[in-house]
Amino acid sequence: MRQILSGLTYLHGAGIVHRDLKPDNLLVNSDCHLKICDFGLATGMLDGEPDRTMTEYVVTRWYRSPEVLLRCDYGRPLDIWSTGCIFWEMMTNKVLATGESTTHQLVKIVQALGTSTKTDMKFVAAGSRARRILEAMPESPKAKWKALPTDARKLLVNMLAFNPVRRITAKAALRRPYWKDLVKKNTPLESSGAPIEAEEPMDWAFDRMRPTMENLRARAAQECPRQRRQ
Repeated sequence: MRQILSGLTYLHGAGIVHRDLKPDNLLVNSDCHLKICDFGLATGMLDGEPDRTMTEYVVTRWYRSPEVLLRCDYGRPLDIWSTGCIFWEMMTNKVLATGESTTHQLVKIVQALGTSTKTDMKFVAAGSRARRILEAMPESPKAKWKALPTDARKLLVNMLAFNPVRRITAKAALRRPYWKDLVKKNTPLESSGAPIEAEEPMDWAFDRMRPTMENLRARAAQECPRQRRQ
């Protein structure tokens, strides 16, 4: 779990949002070294960038964040939600919410976490269809999760915050007390006890190319010599 968050710290610092984190996209070898894979839905998302139309068809439904389900603006916090779902699954051996449709997934999330407060729903426009759906949901008690260790429970609450604005960042999550006994010095990932951070944002200009046949041929012609040199 710590390696996932270390990877996300690097990705998010480089302006990369994975958008499809789930157990199937995490590779672990016999030495417990983990790699995040399948960047087919990844996109660039930098602070201060003009808004772009973002598809809602991201992340497998069970790991899809509330803001995506509700068709609201989304960004890096959606990866944290997915990671929180994975963390919950690792701690309990159960999937947090197993919805059979978008609305059913929201119902299952509310049942798992408890009814959203007005602060929780602040990111959803008042009077919108999404807000009406949330407000019409049956009341559910707030989750207690008393069976989990205190530090793990506090971390999960911050990772699974319904409102993405209130969700913890990957970098901040790594500073939580839960990891204090797991941090080892002089490891490849954390030689100083801190994750490696990207030195600069990734250039996503290639992702904004108009995919005509002519442009694709030109891009392939540019790319092949570079790959051959590598």
